[in-house]
Amino acid sequence: MLARRRIILPVVLLVLLWLVLAENQLSSWVIGIPFIALALLIVPPTSDQPFSFSLRGKGLLQFLRLFAIESIRGGIDVSRRVLVAEPAISPGFFDYPLRLQGSVARKLFIASISLLPGTLTADWVDDTARIHTLDDSSQSVEAIQILEQHIAALFGEIL
Repeated sequence: MLARRRIILPVVLLVLLWLVLAENQLSSWVIGIPFIALALLIVPPTSDQPFSFSLRGKGLLQFLRLFAIESIRGGIDVSRRVLVAEPAISPGFFDYPLRLQGSVARKLFIASISLLPGTLTADWVDDTARIHTLDDSSQSVEAIQILEQHIAALFGEIL
Protein backbone atom coordinates (compact mmCIF):
# COMPACT_ATOMS: atom_id res chain seq x y z
CA MET A 1 0.00 0.00 0.00
CA LEU A 2 2.84 2.39 0.87
CA ALA A 3 4.57 1.70 -2.47
CA ARG A 4 1.35 2.46 -4.35
CA ARG A 5 0.94 5.69 -2.40
CA ARG A 6 4.50 6.75 -3.26
CA ILE A 7 3.70 6.61 -6.98
CA ILE A 8 0.11 7.89 -6.92
CA LEU A 9 0.88 11.25 -5.27
CA PRO A 10 3.62 12.26 -7.76
CA VAL A 11 1.43 11.16 -10.70
CA VAL A 12 -1.55 13.16 -9.42
CA LEU A 13 0.61 16.25 -8.83
CA LEU A 14 2.22 16.01 -12.27
CA VAL A 15 -1.17 15.54 -13.95
CA LEU A 16 -2.57 18.57 -12.11
CA LEU A 17 0.49 20.61 -13.06
CA TRP A 18 0.06 19.59 -16.70
CA LEU A 19 -3.63 20.53 -16.61
CA VAL A 20 -2.68 24.02 -15.40
CA LEU A 21 0.19 24.47 -17.85
CA ALA A 22 -1.71 23.15 -20.88
CA GLU A 23 -4.95 24.90 -19.96
CA ASN A 24 -6.80 21.58 -20.06
CA GLN A 25 -6.40 21.16 -23.83
CA LEU A 26 -7.15 17.54 -24.71
CA SER A 27 -4.63 17.55 -27.57
CA SER A 28 -1.82 18.48 -25.13
CA TRP A 29 -1.90 15.01 -23.58
CA VAL A 30 -0.04 13.68 -26.64
CA ILE A 31 2.96 15.49 -25.17
CA GLY A 32 1.89 15.51 -21.51
CA ILE A 33 1.67 11.76 -20.92
CA PRO A 34 5.17 10.99 -22.26
CA PHE A 35 6.67 13.86 -20.27
CA ILE A 36 4.96 12.79 -17.05
CA ALA A 37 6.26 9.25 -17.62
CA LEU A 38 9.73 10.64 -18.35
CA ALA A 39 9.66 12.76 -15.18
CA LEU A 40 8.77 9.68 -13.13
CA LEU A 41 11.57 7.68 -14.77
CA ILE A 42 14.16 10.38 -14.22
CA VAL A 43 13.31 10.94 -10.55
CA PRO A 44 11.39 7.89 -9.35
CA PRO A 45 9.75 8.16 -5.92
CA THR A 46 11.70 5.56 -3.92
CA SER A 47 11.67 4.61 -0.27
CA ASP A 48 15.06 6.24 0.38
CA GLN A 49 13.94 9.47 -1.31
CA PRO A 50 10.25 9.85 -0.52
CA PHE A 51 8.11 12.35 -2.33
CA SER A 52 6.84 13.97 0.81
CA PHE A 53 6.58 17.51 2.08
CA SER A 54 4.01 19.65 3.75
CA LEU A 55 2.77 23.01 2.62
CA ARG A 56 1.50 25.82 4.83
CA GLY A 57 -1.82 27.34 3.74
CA LYS A 58 -0.90 30.96 4.47
CA GLY A 59 2.52 30.45 2.88
CA LEU A 60 0.87 28.94 -0.21
CA LEU A 61 -1.41 31.95 -0.65
CA GLN A 62 1.51 34.36 -0.21
CA PHE A 63 3.65 32.40 -2.67
CA LEU A 64 0.87 32.25 -5.28
CA ARG A 65 0.39 36.01 -4.96
CA LEU A 66 4.14 36.60 -5.36
CA PHE A 67 4.25 34.12 -8.26
CA ALA A 68 1.47 35.97 -10.11
CA ILE A 69 2.91 39.43 -9.49
CA GLU A 70 6.49 38.50 -10.39
CA SER A 71 5.40 36.57 -13.50
CA ILE A 72 3.62 39.66 -14.79
CA ARG A 73 6.49 41.96 -13.78
CA GLY A 74 8.98 39.60 -15.46
CA GLY A 75 7.01 39.58 -18.71
CA ILE A 76 6.67 43.35 -18.72
CA ASP A 77 10.35 43.82 -17.88
CA VAL A 78 11.58 41.53 -20.67
CA SER A 79 9.17 43.12 -23.16
CA ARG A 80 10.31 46.59 -22.18
CA ARG A 81 13.97 45.63 -22.56
CA VAL A 82 13.46 43.96 -25.94
CA LEU A 83 11.27 46.61 -27.55
CA VAL A 84 13.64 49.55 -27.07
CA ALA A 85 16.28 50.51 -29.63
CA GLU A 86 19.13 50.34 -27.08
CA PRO A 87 18.45 47.65 -24.48
CA ALA A 88 19.08 48.92 -20.96
CA ILE A 89 21.00 45.96 -19.64
CA SER A 90 24.04 45.45 -17.49
CA PRO A 91 24.35 41.66 -17.40
CA GLY A 92 26.33 39.79 -14.83
CA PHE A 93 26.58 36.73 -12.62
CA PHE A 94 26.59 36.34 -8.87
CA ASP A 95 26.58 33.44 -6.44
CA TYR A 96 23.66 33.14 -4.05
CA PRO A 97 24.04 30.96 -0.92
CA LEU A 98 20.91 28.84 -0.42
CA ARG A 99 19.36 28.95 3.03
CA LEU A 100 16.46 26.57 2.33
CA GLN A 101 17.03 23.06 3.63
CA GLY A 102 14.31 20.89 2.10
CA SER A 103 14.96 19.27 -1.27
CA VAL A 104 11.56 20.15 -2.74
CA ALA A 105 11.76 23.70 -1.37
CA ARG A 106 15.20 24.17 -2.95
CA LYS A 107 14.06 22.83 -6.32
CA LEU A 108 11.02 25.11 -6.34
CA PHE A 109 13.22 28.06 -5.39
CA ILE A 110 15.77 27.35 -8.14
CA ALA A 111 12.99 26.98 -10.72
CA SER A 112 11.19 30.12 -9.51
CA ILE A 113 14.22 32.41 -9.75
CA SER A 114 13.73 32.57 -13.52
CA LEU A 115 10.28 34.13 -12.99
CA LEU A 116 11.81 37.21 -11.43
CA PRO A 117 12.45 40.09 -13.80
CA GLY A 118 15.81 39.70 -15.53
CA THR A 119 17.07 36.68 -13.60
CA LEU A 120 17.95 33.12 -14.47
CA THR A 121 19.54 30.27 -12.54
CA ALA A 122 22.67 29.40 -14.51
CA ASP A 123 23.96 26.66 -12.19
CA TRP A 124 23.30 25.05 -8.82
CA VAL A 125 25.99 23.22 -6.89
CA ASP A 126 25.42 22.06 -3.32
CA ASP A 127 24.39 25.13 -1.30
CA THR A 128 25.09 27.77 -3.95
CA ALA A 129 23.08 28.97 -6.93
CA ARG A 130 24.85 30.81 -9.75
CA ILE A 131 22.48 33.54 -10.94
CA HIS A 132 22.60 35.38 -14.25
CA THR A 133 20.95 38.77 -14.23
CA LEU A 134 20.24 41.35 -16.91
CA ASP A 135 20.77 44.12 -14.39
CA ASP A 136 23.55 43.56 -11.88
CA SER A 137 22.02 45.89 -9.30
CA SER A 138 21.24 44.90 -5.74
CA GLN A 139 17.52 44.78 -6.64
CA SER A 140 18.03 41.28 -8.09
CA VAL A 141 19.55 40.04 -4.82
CA GLU A 142 16.73 41.58 -2.81
CA ALA A 143 14.08 40.02 -5.06
CA ILE A 144 15.73 36.60 -4.73
CA GLN A 145 15.86 36.95 -0.94
CA ILE A 146 12.15 37.81 -0.86
CA LEU A 147 11.38 34.81 -3.08
CA GLU A 148 13.39 32.53 -0.78
CA GLN A 149 11.52 33.86 2.27
CA HIS A 150 8.17 33.15 0.59
CA ILE A 151 9.21 29.61 -0.27
CA ALA A 152 10.48 29.09 3.27
CA ALA A 153 7.06 30.20 4.56
CA LEU A 154 5.39 27.87 2.07
CA PHE A 155 7.27 24.85 3.45
CA GLY A 156 7.33 25.98 7.07
CA GLU A 157 11.09 26.56 7.14
CA ILE A 158 12.76 29.26 9.21
CA LEU A 159 15.63 31.08 7.52
